[in-house]
Amino acid sequence: MQNITKKNLSPAENKAIGNLLDAFKIATTEQKKSALKRAIEMIRKGAFASKGLPKDINDFFNTNEILLKEPQKFIEKLFVDILDKFDFSSNIDNIIKEDSFNFGIINPKIVLTQSFA
Repeated sequence: MQNITKKNLSPAENKAIGNLLDAFKIATTEQKKSALKRAIEMIRKGAFASKGLPKDINDFFNTNEILLKEPQKFIEKLFVDILDKFDFSSNIDNIIKEDSFNFGIINPKIVLTQSFA
């Protein structure tokens, strides 16, 4: 298995991990800390990159920066707005393995063109 380093991740993924590490520092419950750790782990595995998780996290941190004055409200809003929409359960590892071999066309688009000289 390949070791995942910062170089293997996109700038958006690295920034999202940094943002979640900052959120981890202000989280007060073990449940929230555990969920944040799992989210970081999933981003490192690239699990939700195609679903926009890193971008959503970064956008959330940019638009809700003022809420950092009230850390608990910030964490609650982070979970409600972003993290609760994704499945970070341990079962996701099996789904990733299964899906990694299914690279079919998801939304095909046919474009017909015609040119006249």
